[in-house]
Amino acid sequence: MMINGLVSLRVADKLRYFKQDFNSNLEKCANSTFCYILVNRWIGLRLDIICIFFTVGTTAIAFA
Repeated sequence: MMINGLVSLRVADKLRYFKQDFNSNLEKCANSTFCYILVNRWIGLRLDIICIFFTVGTTAIAFA
């Protein structure tokens, strides 16, 4: 299977240009995905801490 236009890119010597463009776009996407995962874990940790305090407080009130 041959990708259409690949021969034209090799003939015009533009393969390096498009490879560099592809890598920069891929890096931007990876950075945004990393930030999304980081924020998601940060919010999850904070919600877990709030649930722990709520459970401990409810248990303390129930046994008091």
